[in-house]
Amino acid sequence: MGYRAAIRVMTLVLGLLIALPFAARAQTSGPDEARNRPGDFVINRPASLYAKPSADAHIIRQLHPRTVVRVVEVLDQWYKVESTKGHENGFVRRSYADPYGGAGGGTAQGRRFRVGAFRLTDPVVVREEPSTSSRKLATLRAGAEVRVVDKDPTGLWYKIESETGNRPPGWIPTQAAKRLEGR
Repeated sequence: MGYRAAIRVMTLVLGLLIALPFAARAQTSGPDEARNRPGDFVINRPASLYAKPSADAHIIRQLHPRTVVRVVEVLDQWYKVESTKGHENGFVRRSYADPYGGAGGGTAQGRRFRVGAFRLTDPVVVREEPSTSSRKLATLRAGAEVRVVDKDPTGLWYKIESETGNRPPGWIPTQAAKRLEGR
């Protein structure tokens, strides 16, 4: 092998070593990653636009389902949004918006998970992460209604969020909850 051929091979190998981490990152970006970065989102149910990221803040206006908003900042339980039509900007709870036209929320089978109201069939421990060894956040009684906002990739856990903001989001086992009809 001549000198020039060796340089070409080394250049090719170096190029692959540089490009592979970027390609791997692009393949592993999933639905949760889309929810955690700014971009266009669609409102998934009637929602309030708040002046501040707090359920106690002034409500600027109501947003209708299928309204597209531009998320400019992602907070723990809130999106800071800009109007795409020149209206006042504000904050929307994260569970009320899904990434628009992209990956969205999903399950292991690649189907979208539909956010909704569920009733607990058994008493359940709400956990910080989708694991029985994760820290306990709360205990909920059988019959309680919860808002489910996502499902983990294994399909074994639902992520729930408090409508009033009185507790942090958490995870419950899927077998402990049934979707309420029409919700």
